[in-house]
Amino acid sequence: MGSVSLHDSIEVLARFHSKGMEPLAFKWNGKRVNITKINLVYDSMVGRERIIHFAVSNDEAAYQLDYYSLKQQWKLSGQYVD
Repeated sequence: MGSVSLHDSIEVLARFHSKGMEPLAFKWNGKRVNITKINLVYDSMVGRERIIHFAVSNDEAAYQLDYYSLKQQWKLSGQYVD
């Protein structure tokens, strides 16, 4: 599996519910990428900022999405393809 490290700002369509948030799709390089599976969710802290990391995938690739809580900003930090 090949990987690409990124740090691209992205727009994310997400669902918010009682257990938190769930990314459904994101826009990257002018293309909508639909998410079919959330594989892992974990948090980290950088100073006072909580970052929620989502390992997600679809039939084409796997991705790492990061939500920066103080900035209320999404970043695409990795893409993994076979």
